[in-house]
Amino acid sequence: MTPEGVVEVRQRYEAGTGMLITELRTSAGLLRRADALTLRSGARRSGRRPRPGGGG
Repeated sequence: MTPEGVVEVRQRYEAGTGMLITELRTSAGLLRRADALTLRSGARRSGRRPRPGGGG
């Protein structure tokens, strides 16, 4: 989903959440899209994948 005539794009994470906010600005206005990353209970948000065999 991308509007025509985009002049600026910004992305940021909502503080303390897994919500990615994307803003697309055109001469006609602003489209703001929120994407949520959901994690299972107890999952880490470090961005690192555990090594096979539990090596961390």
